[in-house]
Amino acid sequence: MAKRLISAFVGIAIAIGILFLAETPLLPLSVSVLIVIALYELLKVCDCTKFRLHTIGCYIYGAVMPFLCYYTSDLKWRLLVSSLAMCGLLAGYVGDHKKLPFDRLSCMITCSLLVTLSLCGLISIYRISDIHGISYIVITLASAWLGDAGAFFVGTFLGKHKLCPDISPKKTVEGAAGGVIVTMIFLCLYCFCYRDFMAYRAGGAAGFSVNYAAVAIYGA
Repeated sequence: MAKRLISAFVGIAIAIGILFLAETPLLPLSVSVLIVIALYELLKVCDCTKFRLHTIGCYIYGAVMPFLCYYTSDLKWRLLVSSLAMCGLLAGYVGDHKKLPFDRLSCMITCSLLVTLSLCGLISIYRISDIHGISYIVITLASAWLGDAGAFFVGTFLGKHKLCPDISPKKTVEGAAGGVIVTMIFLCLYCFCYRDFMAYRAGGAAGFSVNYAAVAIYGA
């Protein structure tokens, strides 16, 4: 539990530092680093890292896409670069098909697309609004972290009924429900405080209202 708390605090501190510099290249650079690390871990588990040329191609694709998303909002460029990268992996397979099993190639393509485009979503979320973009990223990250933390602590202290022991023996129904409820409560509290904060900055009204029912549903 101590390691979990320490890693959470370190992660939050790093995230806050990045958000303060979100209008600089540090944001896409940070996402690039996260993508490359995630791809390395996944491809290593799937026994793909021994095919170095192909995995390097996956890393390059994952590292480039965040900058493309940050500097242009045109989806056609993302589609073009993604298509070219995957075609490059397939072309490499033609010359290395005797050593590279097709299921490993499929794993590389799938992991590269899912991990890269998913984490690039953080940049897309930031670009939704010039005013509230950073707040949207905070909501996204904090909801995931607090939902996980809520499930962990509620499951640890109150969990009695196993959720799916064949997949994850320690997960409980109480923990799952706790994660959902904690996230719902957090989002409502965050939106309440954020509205008041924006009203304070504006010296009057915040300029927007909060639909707490919708926020709770999003949290769930």
